[in-house]
Order: sequence, then C-alpha cells, then structure tokens
Amino acid sequence: MGVITLEAAISEMDSVVLTLLSLSFKFSEVKFKTESAEN
Repeated sequence: MGVITLEAAISEMDSVVLTLLSLSFKFSEVKFKTESAEN
C-alpha cells in the first residue's frame, strides 16, 4: 500500500460525506413526499 497524504485522505472523506449527505437528503425528500401523499 502506498502512503496516503493527509490532504488526499481528507478530500476522499469530503467526497464520501458529500455523497452521503446528498443521498440522505434525496431519501428524506422522497420519504416526505410519500408521507404527505398518504395523508
């Protein structure tokens, strides 16, 4: 395994966190729409 610099690790984490945030945002949006549609 090569040495991972701190900057590279942080940018990796940033992209992963951003992806998770957008996924959870889309999920909550869909969940909200389905819940309001049921009521």
